[in-house]
Amino acid sequence: MARSVEDAALFLDVTAPGNDFVAAASRPPRRLRIALSTKVPPPLTARVGRAQRTAVDEAGALLRELGHDVEARDPDYPLSAVYGHALPRYFRGAYDDVKTLPHPERLERRTRAFARIGGFFSDRRMNAIRGSESEVAERIQSIYDDVDVVITPGTAIGPSRIGAYQRRGAISTLALVAARVPFQALFM
Repeated sequence: MARSVEDAALFLDVTAPGNDFVAAASRPPRRLRIALSTKVPPPLTARVGRAQRTAVDEAGALLRELGHDVEARDPDYPLSAVYGHALPRYFRGAYDDVKTLPHPERLERRTRAFARIGGFFSDRRMNAIRGSESEVAERIQSIYDDVDVVITPGTAIGPSRIGAYQRRGAISTLALVAARVPFQALFM
């Protein structure tokens, strides 16, 4: 977040050397091709709430008024993207991170469970997943062949209540969180 586009551009130039965001921010904006999507990546079973759909629709209407080309269009999410790629990487990342900690026993039981699950994914399996990621990413990101921006809801059903996952186990927590924020993981 920044107070101005110029401040954000300066920050990006400092943190991502080799780009020239300041120069780009000084040019007049061009007409953008924008896709609006509320499709939940399969096989997740999230339901997008009315307020979230309305927010996407209102953003689309405002962007049309500003002169951009806006259409309803969904990315091509392969069925394997969530369970075959995003979740194994998440669990294995927890496993790899926990292995480096001096006192993993101090972590919450749920976090240790995430790490334990990650241990089931062998180096060989992770290499195979990483080897096929470019194909999955290319399929999802093919939408950018025709549009400049994809707008999805930030959450499917709004923010979680404080403490909502407090007494839940690893799998229960993950299922509930995935139903709340199904869009971001595939674009990271």
